[in-house]
Amino acid sequence: EIVKEMFSYGDALTFSAKKDGLTNSGGLCCIREDEELAEAVKGLCITVEGFFTYGGMAGRDMEALAVGLEEVVDEDYLQYRIDQVRYLGSNCSKQEFLS
Repeated sequence: EIVKEMFSYGDALTFSAKKDGLTNSGGLCCIREDEELAEAVKGLCITVEGFFTYGGMAGRDMEALAVGLEEVVDEDYLQYRIDQVRYLGSNCSKQEFLS
């Protein structure tokens, strides 16, 4: 419900399925009510990602994405990711990588 609410406020979104959907590849680019922009993005997809009609994703990857989208909104998983970033940030600052 929270994700649906967040997306309801935007006109477009991009999404890395590899990072946020727990799949090997793929992603989403969604555009609301701007046909001109959607057509321009479709043209870019062909040269970068593959034909927009199938998104360049294998069936197994689309199935994995469906499962991954459910898993990434689980609060325990989200806390794990937050802790992971906190740990990385803490250790990077100790090593002066961020200065």
